Amino acid sequence: MNTGIKALGTFETLGCIDEAIIDVLRHNGRITYKKLASLVHLSESPCQQRVRKLERLGVIRGYGAFIDEHKLSPGLSLLVLVGLADGKGLAAQKAFEAVVGACP
Repeated sequence: MNTGIKALGTFETLGCIDEAIIDVLRHNGRITYKKLASLVHLSESPCQQRVRKLERLGVIRGYGAFIDEHKLSPGLSLLVLVGLADGKGLAAQKAFEAVVGACP
């Protein structure tokens, strides 16, 4: 399946190898060019050129990391002051506490 993208006023067709590169990078953006090239059945230099072309065309917009926020700051505590201006006094306070207590 060949897909196309519109880039800089022209229509650029992505071939099967480009799609294979994208599929591998979706799952492992830190893979080496050598390993990526072997997975998509190219030599290293043409593989790197295709990745750079995909970056230049905006198909690959960047690379990132998935951060586990719980492991990053397991002891995070917050102090939050809330003012209820509903005018219902204790009933509004109890309703607010129930909603906040139900949050993860």
